[in-house]
Amino acid sequence: RAEVSGGSVSSVSGAATQTRGLMRYLDLGTAHTCVVLDNSTAKCFGLGSSGQLGYGATTTLGDGAGEMGDSLAAIDFGTGRTATMIATGASHSCALLDNSTVKCWGLGTNGRLGYGAITSLGRTAGQMGNSLSAVSLGTSRTAVAITAGSAHTCALLDNATIKCWGLNTDGQLGLGDIDDRGDQANEMGDALTAISLGTNRTVVAVSAGGTHTCALLDDANIKCWGGGAFGQLGIGSVDSIGDGAGEMGAALSAISLGTSRTAKAISAGDAHSCAILDNNTVKCWGSGADGRLGSGATSDLGDGASEMGNFLSAISLGSSRTAISIAAGESHTCALLDNATIKCWGNGASGRLGYGATTSLGDASGEMGDALAVVDLGTARSAKAVSAGDAHTCAVLDDSTIKCWGSGSNGRLGSGATLSLGDEINELGDSLNALSLGTSRTINATTEPARVSSLVATAGNTEVALSWSAPSNGGASISDYVVEYTSNGGSTWSTFADGVASTLSATVTGLVNNTSYLFRVTASNAIGTSAVSVASSGVTPVTTTTTTTTTTSTTSTTSTTSTTSTTSTTSTTVPPTTTTAPTTTTAPTTTTAPAATVPTITTVPTITTSTSTSTSTSTSTSTSTSTVPVTTSTSTTSTLPLVENKKIETVRVVPQLVVQPFTPLGTNLSAEQIRQLKKFSRNLVIHDRVTCVGYAGQGPAVAMAKLSRQRAQVVCRYIASQVEGLSLQVYSQSIRQLAETSLQDRKAYQRRVVVSVRPAP
Repeated sequence: RAEVSGGSVSSVSGAATQTRGLMRYLDLGTAHTCVVLDNSTAKCFGLGSSGQLGYGATTTLGDGAGEMGDSLAAIDFGTGRTATMIATGASHSCALLDNSTVKCWGLGTNGRLGYGAITSLGRTAGQMGNSLSAVSLGTSRTAVAITAGSAHTCALLDNATIKCWGLNTDGQLGLGDIDDRGDQANEMGDALTAISLGTNRTVVAVSAGGTHTCALLDDANIKCWGGGAFGQLGIGSVDSIGDGAGEMGAALSAISLGTSRTAKAISAGDAHSCAILDNNTVKCWGSGADGRLGSGATSDLGDGASEMGNFLSAISLGSSRTAISIAAGESHTCALLDNATIKCWGNGASGRLGYGATTSLGDASGEMGDALAVVDLGTARSAKAVSAGDAHTCAVLDDSTIKCWGSGSNGRLGSGATLSLGDEINELGDSLNALSLGTSRTINATTEPARVSSLVATAGNTEVALSWSAPSNGGASISDYVVEYTSNGGSTWSTFADGVASTLSATVTGLVNNTSYLFRVTASNAIGTSAVSVASSGVTPVTTTTTTTTTTSTTSTTSTTSTTSTTSTTSTTVPPTTTTAPTTTTAPTTTTAPAATVPTITTVPTITTSTSTSTSTSTSTSTSTSTVPVTTSTSTTSTLPLVENKKIETVRVVPQLVVQPFTPLGTNLSAEQIRQLKKFSRNLVIHDRVTCVGYAGQGPAVAMAKLSRQRAQVVCRYIASQVEGLSLQVYSQSIRQLAETSLQDRKAYQRRVVVSVRPAP
């Protein structure tokens, strides 16, 4: 069991729907749909008039027979390049590639593609593949997530900042003006300023809406900027923010979500916004038309005073139901619930809600909660993700297939027709076919881990023992569990400096007795970090009282030892030394000494652990030899030998660390890598033997081997700078040598360094 020391580093876990789980791999635009497949290729279908499908043509696909499946080609991103994330706007699309670069195609007006021009790309042959450049994000900057609004695009960068480009009529780029970016030369790269969200504030997730943008920050607050005509910014007015000087940074207030409430996820729709809160409830604000806010009315919320914070009610999702992810579309909203079902509300036109009708829901009382049915996905089928577009909805099922319903115009449903589905009875469930994506092809199912469950906390003396169940690992091995705690009911959380561990328990020490604590846990793998677990029940460490009395009298050369324990809290009794073996109950061998001399007693002592608050131990000598009585309580008792009166030391387990990836061809440590290594180094001591193995990806074998070794050296050197007296070894290994590992797991090692430790003797 890992030992964890108390800490005070603030932490937040969670990410937006657009950057979490399978929603990395499925996104719905105004009239087209894009998906990343299990072989890391991407396919798009639907309206293609602006080249947004990425096939070097303007043809619409998915609306006719024989256009899907193997007939639908994979998008060409360039030699050796694959996709790790997809994002769609009204008429453009973008992909985050395996080398952490971004490529965009489709309609180019307003600079939404980020190439310093307004030229549309992907419309004609020769515009994709190696001919399509990566978007310039700045010197040494790469992307970790992307999102596309109606006509603007944003990237979450590797240094936890955001850059946005494209249409800026309402300040949605967050730069203090209304000038478009990316439509002229010298506006991208280092010339494009990262958005200021406050002193020392960084970004966890970003979501772009119609003309506004929202970010989830590292302190679990949300800030939104851009067009606010319907209250979608949640600031209690209809003002636009970010279109004038002095409106961003510290001047931009965080959205009030209620007393002690923070956010775990954010999704921006066309004119409304929704968040999952730290207690897994959902709140939405902005345009209330059609019931998209789920408030039982059509009033806009967030556009006037006293409409946010405690005044804004959580959406009723049903008895004991909470949300795992949220998706805000153009005029409807869908949630994936904790029981793997989906509920949708808002505009019901074209059947986009999936209830076999066109009725809007959530706009009148009595339509939400238990009255709102779950979408029928088919016999024995459950949901893993949901995405809402302009007039259609798609769900990822438990078998990694996809089903879509709503407006079928332009082939956006991939059904081989243009008919709407879900607007009439008997069109959902088993009657609704899964998308044909190609022979044996499914959506990419490798994600960050699922949420940790079954968290149990048990109080001790200035410590709490935690245990939890292993979540689904998302298809990639879990490398870290992070334990957080709070002593103020959840208004702020702190992270324990536990290093990197993959065990399912931890003992958090250094706590204050008679203080109530809550705990929560997140899991990480090579893809990302899970949603935070539900907090434990409150537990209070208490002082353990142990009383030990020892009496010694001497009358002769024969000794008798007795140990008696009575009940109730934990204590440890170490009996005096005797010449008996640890488990014997007979008296030691009598030795004769001079009359005035107390005999020398030597022994290998025993440790007896029982539940006891009062313990007495007596040792006496007498002229006769007697049996040593041993009495213990009815609770579990274990006996462990000690050697030469030395205290038994807890075995120190130092887990393996998989360092977050380096930038392509880079060897400098990022801020996130340094954070990882600092945490890991806290578990090390002098004389530990540390091995750093750099893994080389695709490319010339010699060059990649050299690069991976350099990265391993950088990692080991940094660890050595944190702990003196370590023994270091550095190696390089090609991912091709991981013969017993799946292709997806091998890719997970690219540009990474694996650190393992043999503890000091």
